[in-house]
Amino acid sequence: MDHLSLRYFITVAEEMNISRAAARLYISQQSLSEHIRKLEEYYHAVFFERTPRLQMTPQGALMLAYARKVLSAEQDFHMQLTDYRTNRTRLTVGQTSHMLAFLLPEIFKKYHTLYPQILLSILTGNHEYMENMLHLGKFNIYMGLEEGSHTGRKRETLYREEIFFVISRELCRICLGNDLSPFLAKNRKGITLNDVMPFPITIAPSGHSLRKVFNTRLTELGAIPNIVLETNNQAMMLQICKAGISGCFISKDVIYQQIIEKTLPDSILYFPLIDLTGLSSYEIVYTEKTLTEYEVAFIECAKNTIADLVQKMDESLHHGGNFQ
Repeated sequence: MDHLSLRYFITVAEEMNISRAAARLYISQQSLSEHIRKLEEYYHAVFFERTPRLQMTPQGALMLAYARKVLSAEQDFHMQLTDYRTNRTRLTVGQTSHMLAFLLPEIFKKYHTLYPQILLSILTGNHEYMENMLHLGKFNIYMGLEEGSHTGRKRETLYREEIFFVISRELCRICLGNDLSPFLAKNRKGITLNDVMPFPITIAPSGHSLRKVFNTRLTELGAIPNIVLETNNQAMMLQICKAGISGCFISKDVIYQQIIEKTLPDSILYFPLIDLTGLSSYEIVYTEKTLTEYEVAFIECAKNTIADLVQKMDESLHHGGNFQ
């Protein structure tokens, strides 16, 4: 069976709608349906129930896993041929989280200076995907948020998550009155979750790891927050905050990035949140088997680069800001 039909099948499985899948693939619905029909005929199986709406069958779920493996192997083979032709060594590294993602170019820059002949390839995905790829030997290193321990893995903490409460000066005045000096004097070096309660807030949705930490602390305080929006998109949170709709909780690295890029207005106040425990750590995870010289060098480069950044963040954000 040709790989084109497998790609078409995966798209239908992802969209679970022939019309949307066909539009995404820039082919007609009739042509796409014919590809799926021939695929089912070839394997003597039914991959989708068509009525009352498109649903994947158990055979279809098996086919989806198989198709992804086949196309992944095909991609790996093409990359190996390219590396062979260009006489380059490829180092693949996994990345599971947006956290500190803006630092990857700096890590790459330093690493490329040491090993210009190495082609660095970054794969992204969730924790389960990274662990599976590590198990399959697709790579030996990934970086991301701490999510449990696994045998056969070494883990080193690169950065412990810190959270800031961010709010516009205008919204503070609406909630507290025009004189903000007592509030700023009290919370200049850090704010507690209880001191956030007078404000409307945007927060991570239920089930998110950060929301679980907040819920634990809120239960301890016996506090009921005024939640106006739930999202795990920190960029959206900041836009809502800048519009004066609510306060929000933003990771330290995102605040720092806003400051160095000069995209955080002077009208936005930010305070380190000082009474949360159980926050995640950003880790580098790698196999216990013998690593190559290039892999060891990448681990050291990542550790040193992030350590430098953490020091800069601490110096810049130790007491929050924009209190003038």
